[in-house]
Amino acid sequence: MAMDEQSLRARKKLQTRGQILAVAERLIRDRGYEETTMRDVARAAELSYQTLYNYFPTKGEILRTLLSDQVSDLARRYETLLADWDGDLPDALDALNTLSFAAVAEADRTLWRIATIQYLQQSEDASRVFRLIDEMAHDLLKRLLMRARTRGELGDDVHLPTLGNVLFDLADYALLRFILDPALTVEAALEHLGEEMRLVLSPHLRSDVGRGPS
Repeated sequence: MAMDEQSLRARKKLQTRGQILAVAERLIRDRGYEETTMRDVARAAELSYQTLYNYFPTKGEILRTLLSDQVSDLARRYETLLADWDGDLPDALDALNTLSFAAVAEADRTLWRIATIQYLQQSEDASRVFRLIDEMAHDLLKRLLMRARTRGELGDDVHLPTLGNVLFDLADYALLRFILDPALTVEAALEHLGEEMRLVLSPHLRSDVGRGPS
């Protein structure tokens, strides 16, 4: 019975957490981040302010959690893609970039735009999210470039850390532009980024190996 009660409490806590996040996300989209207060969230979620505070002490923590959940979901998508990938390096980068931009587009860019502005204003909650993203992106690029070298696509003379940093900077800037410019479409952003990455990669790729079927 005790285990059943603990399980029930755990499920209730998860349900309440999800309810808070869903309500907060809707309010932020409808009213804007600055205009949404913690008391607004508590009222819309039909919770006391103290209960809300027990789950999320600040509005910044709510925003960080919303984005961290999206980043965790994106990480799972990355791992699934890489686990089954058997194509070449440029196409793999295109596929990873497509996942990244799709994840931001699915959120209508609103939360990410808010987080970016908060980050530029040196908010610690936003900074923690972007540090997590940076670490994940660097790790993915490192693994992808090492795989390309093992497959023979990249020669031993290519300095992988430098190449990885350049590719990261290109992707980071492109995604930042996409987040901050509502007029920029996913297709246009991805096409431009893909062209830039291929320009960087082309001098280093060995065309006789590691290429997938056309």
